[in-house]
Amino acid sequence: MQALRFLRENEPKTGEWLPFPEPDPNGAPRLDLSWMSEAWWRLVTEQRNRDEPPGRLNRRHFEVCVFSQLLQELKSGDLCLPGSDHFADYRDQLISWEEYQRDVGAYAEMVGLSVDADDFVAQSKARLTRSKVQDGGCVNVSQDTFPVDAGHSASGCPGNGWPWSR
Repeated sequence: MQALRFLRENEPKTGEWLPFPEPDPNGAPRLDLSWMSEAWWRLVTEQRNRDEPPGRLNRRHFEVCVFSQLLQELKSGDLCLPGSDHFADYRDQLISWEEYQRDVGAYAEMVGLSVDADDFVAQSKARLTRSKVQDGGCVNVSQDTFPVDAGHSASGCPGNGWPWSR
């Protein structure tokens, strides 16, 4: 919330850079950025490491970083807005497990997907392989990521490119 407060205090400023606040009289930072990922750190501060506090922050990148983090924390339930329970509850729009069990087979048939996890994975791999091999491209696939178009080179698929290294 320090970051959001800092942004609100600096809202009237229109420059590209915001000065990083000086530490308090006890030497503690007035703005804690320990929550920021390394990628965001480099983009917002233009510094490679965190050895020294930044002298300035890129205002636009910092705004996107803060609001992305707020969105993520709202979605996960780690952050809530007082009084928000007076508005629509997304859970009211979800179907019950009974409805899911009753309708999942018909829906899967309608969209041409399997409801069995192993069959779904095999079916998805086969579709990806057909579409990308026809285009001469490669797709990176791992257990913890979504398929990503990896491009291709004259020697074939880079990295753990697919087909078929994994």
